[in-house]
Amino acid sequence: MRPSKAELIELLSRVLPDVPHVRDGFLSESALAEILAVDRRWLRELRTAGVVAPRRFGRGFVYANLDARICSVAARLAGLGLSTAAIVHFFEAPCDPVGCPRAVPACAPRDCCELLLRGHLSRLEADIDDLRRFRAALAADGTAPAGGRIRHLELVRPPAT
Repeated sequence: MRPSKAELIELLSRVLPDVPHVRDGFLSESALAEILAVDRRWLRELRTAGVVAPRRFGRGFVYANLDARICSVAARLAGLGLSTAAIVHFFEAPCDPVGCPRAVPACAPRDCCELLLRGHLSRLEADIDDLRRFRAALAADGTAPAGGRIRHLELVRPPAT
């Protein structure tokens, strides 16, 4: 059985550094976006995906404490480089016993968080390897920038064969 969102949020808000604090009570979508320093459209993506369920209030939405905390942790995960799709999958997908660190269908919040972060770390390590190869190719070509720093880089991976 998959841990609840509240269990995941409680653990992540404790262990992730710099999770923005949201005050208790209700927050409008624009107030929450301002506190989290995110675009309101990103909050709308989370709402549309079913990660949060704010209440409709007039022409806008109002976020209760749990939904605001979910958005706060999600914003921090996005700040670490996780895509919105990965965040939605983390909160909404059923438990995956094959990928679970303990390989059991009934896992703890720590197991789900570890799986998410392990997957993200492996993607980052692959990106770092690609960047190092690119930098070495630039140096071998004699076109490495002064000081060896690359100011702007857009990396496109070749299709897998």
